Amino acid sequence: GLGNQFLDDLMQADALVNVIDVSGSTDIEGVPGDVGSHDPTEDITFLRKEIEYWMREILKNGFNKMARASRMTGQKPEQIIQDRLAGLNVTEAQVKKALMSVEMPPDIVNWTDDDLLNLCINIRAQSKPMIAAMNKADIAPEGNIEKVEAINDICVVTMAETELALKKAAAAGLIDYTPGDSTFSIKEGVTLNDGQKKALDYMKANMEKYGGTGVQKCIEDAAFKMLDLITVYPVEDENKFTDHFGRVLPDAFLLPRGSTAKDLAYKVHSDLGDKFIRAVNAKTKRTVGADYILEDGDVIRIVANK
Repeated sequence: GLGNQFLDDLMQADALVNVIDVSGSTDIEGVPGDVGSHDPTEDITFLRKEIEYWMREILKNGFNKMARASRMTGQKPEQIIQDRLAGLNVTEAQVKKALMSVEMPPDIVNWTDDDLLNLCINIRAQSKPMIAAMNKADIAPEGNIEKVEAINDICVVTMAETELALKKAAAAGLIDYTPGDSTFSIKEGVTLNDGQKKALDYMKANMEKYGGTGVQKCIEDAAFKMLDLITVYPVEDENKFTDHFGRVLPDAFLLPRGSTAKDLAYKVHSDLGDKFIRAVNAKTKRTVGADYILEDGDVIRIVANK
């Protein structure tokens, strides 16, 4: 329902979390209904198709002219397609991988609308991988969760209302709970009324069944499973693991696996990247160069010209 605003956000996204009502009590238009009245798999296929058809329309615009020009210049298909989809944060490597996954006519001039759609289906899977956040799992009819899991590679059971209720209870001093925990505990000395006890017992039982509310897990799975990011900690003092204020491990940066020390420098600040001299692995105390491949959990001091 966000229209162009959604499309603008989509352009910048590396991964998508598609929040669906797995209980089937909200239809495709967002209208509430009875539990089980809507098939939640429709929400998965609907969003996929919207993105894939949108990508195809972008490619179709002036495609024949570009295809004929590429035949004359010898430009590779992945370069042409990436040029057209660059605004969607699609890389040439992703396009190339998609081309390897689908059969296309040898001559790009002969590519049909159906060929372009099949290609866009694979490009979408590469460039905008999607987690299905199966919300309202605590009231989902039997079989609904399994139906969604059958059509989406990465799915997470979620209970957003439970997450919100637990945050409020923690803020009120009733429970100890940190987002991402698999359960919670009632604080010592706290007196609960019957309604509060019943609600917390219900939430705890469901959290034990599913391993938590799943809200934090969606973000973690998107970062670490789908995008294969690593966490790196830049510091200014490699001995104390602190910044110049004395704060221990003040920042954590998520970087693609395979990133280098210089990539981290640019992530922290462009000046650090431009004036990069070397880096120090604070854990090993080894001096490393610009092309040092970072590992998950590295603590790095960057040395740069002033």
